[in-house]
Amino acid sequence: MEELLDPKYDTGFKLIFGREDVSEDILREFLNSLFENDPELSDIKSVVYMNTEKTGNYSGAKGIRYDILCETGSGHRFIVEMQKSWQRYFLKRAEYYYARAVSEQGYRGKNGDAIEWDYNFVPVVGVYICQSRIKGLPEKAITRCRLVDEENMQPIDSSLRFVYIQLPFFEMEEAECKNYSDQWIYNIKNMGSKQSVAFKSHRDIFRRLAEIGKVSMLSPEERRSYEADVKNARDYRNELEGARIEGHEQGLEEGRAEGRAEGRAEGRAEGRAEGRAEGALQKLREIVKNLRSKGLDNISIAELLGESDDFIASII
Repeated sequence: MEELLDPKYDTGFKLIFGREDVSEDILREFLNSLFENDPELSDIKSVVYMNTEKTGNYSGAKGIRYDILCETGSGHRFIVEMQKSWQRYFLKRAEYYYARAVSEQGYRGKNGDAIEWDYNFVPVVGVYICQSRIKGLPEKAITRCRLVDEENMQPIDSSLRFVYIQLPFFEMEEAECKNYSDQWIYNIKNMGSKQSVAFKSHRDIFRRLAEIGKVSMLSPEERRSYEADVKNARDYRNELEGARIEGHEQGLEEGRAEGRAEGRAEGRAEGRAEGRAEGALQKLREIVKNLRSKGLDNISIAELLGESDDFIASII
């Protein structure tokens, strides 16, 4: 079986969707799938890749780098990002990147001592594919956001648009994916692990996806970059899993020791049970504290350790 790129890794995502003169049709059809029934954004005919590295409009401003930044023939600009791991304040970070894509359009430079601005900017759409649940978003696969009147929920301005795709909430099997967007999200989530592209008999674009997604089609430099990205991501996951297992085993051992000591004083059976429980709980507290110091919130820690959000909150 031909090895395929996994778009859930940063490098795999960019090699599939972000290569100029290679990926335009793939990116165009993915965006068309998301806005298939939207009268303003549907039927995108062309995409043009833009420079993804942006510096600030003034000295000392923070530079940023998008995964993909493109402009369509219909007059919209798209930010397309793959978020491979949980990140603190992700929604605010997405809004910041989005705001930069808007604000840079308004700045027209200096005219003598005056700074000139033009606020008739190209509408921007942010598309964020997330491999973890995002705190603050509804628990569903696709969330679409825009500026609306709170009273009647009618759109006010079509220039500000966000689409968040939370892969953990996409649970469809291949046979259940009838919509074009469902078929794309299914492939993004599964083509790397299954090493196959689904729906090739349905649409030509998925045969094209299978073709450009072949690892064997990469240049030596592209392949090295992709394999290094995969290795780093796996090492990170293994490190977290190792910490979880080690903490569990140490907690059990400490619990047994405490149980033996307390058992002599209060009853061997009861002491062992209490000691094991307290030892494991103390070790779990240490693991949670360590993960929080790395920036993870309670929801992400609960997912990682297989516990409930409320339980994690109760022990710290």
